[in-house]
Amino acid sequence: MKVEAVNPSVFLDIKIGARDVGRVVIELYEQQAPLTSSWFQSRINQHVFDGVKFGRAIKNFMVQTAVEEGQEAEVPALENLGGSLDTPFQVCTVNDASGNFFITTFPQPHLQGQQTVFGQVTHGKFVVRQMEQVKASSSGVPEETIQITNTGIWTEGMDVPVTDASYDTRGGDIYEEYPDDDTHIDKESSESVYDAACAIKESGTLLYKAGDVQSAFFKYRKCLRYVMEFIPDIDQEPEWYKKYSDLKIKLYLNLSLTAMHLKNWQKTIDYATYIIESAGVEKQTQAKAYFRRGKALVGSKKYDEAISDLKEAQKLVPDDKAIASELASTEEILQQRKAHEKAKYAKFFK
Repeated sequence: MKVEAVNPSVFLDIKIGARDVGRVVIELYEQQAPLTSSWFQSRINQHVFDGVKFGRAIKNFMVQTAVEEGQEAEVPALENLGGSLDTPFQVCTVNDASGNFFITTFPQPHLQGQQTVFGQVTHGKFVVRQMEQVKASSSGVPEETIQITNTGIWTEGMDVPVTDASYDTRGGDIYEEYPDDDTHIDKESSESVYDAACAIKESGTLLYKAGDVQSAFFKYRKCLRYVMEFIPDIDQEPEWYKKYSDLKIKLYLNLSLTAMHLKNWQKTIDYATYIIESAGVEKQTQAKAYFRRGKALVGSKKYDEAISDLKEAQKLVPDDKAIASELASTEEILQQRKAHEKAKYAKFFK
């Protein structure tokens, strides 16, 4: 039986500004580009790229390193010129004496045959997307520093840390952060994408029940990307359109809940407002949205607006004790503040 060769992998830990954003894992094409793969592994082992910045970040094109003077190195002769650039996240050499490399973020077939294609990103595509989205000059120079903080050889089972997402697979979430980057879904099938979205949502719910509210928020936000990207046309697929629309409302509701627990008041207000302004939403759902927006307005010290929202919630579900308690508490806070203000200014008229 023929045993398939396992390509080696390396990792890059990335920081944007002062914020660690996560790890990028690159599988090296050892069979197709042996010289370049060996050269790159050697530089990883020597930690040559530790501290190196990305000097270019061009959306829908690529991110490219900017090796500093003294660290340059001639790359090996061109290899794997037939390597396909029809998909993003391919890793290529820069054809000069700098020793730089770039990662494509969009198909670049016009570059095929010009650079050595020596690897592909297998984990941390979301991190590359964050790098790509950093605001840059017209020539692609990032306004924020994008820097490699640590490198090494990566083996299966090692961590792939990330700070603005959750890679937890509970609930069956095996999908990429951005649906366009995912290879598991059938992008032509509303059912396939919907099933993936439901798995992602379930993952968020399990994390929320486990007390990991931040990861749950990330999951619901990720799920919303899938829904918004692939929501079907109402005329062509009315049944699937309704399923996607119903799921979208549930996601906004869950996002308002998790944002509220995280004390991110503005996001809570934004997500809840979407539900409040949506047509055909059930009373119970509307009440939850008003309640959560009211709580966020209390957190923002906008007590008059909060009371207005809490009263709207109470109209929708008059017997809800949590709403009644929050309303009474907020009215008391407002009265205390008014009494304090009155006392503060009264002394000027004595």
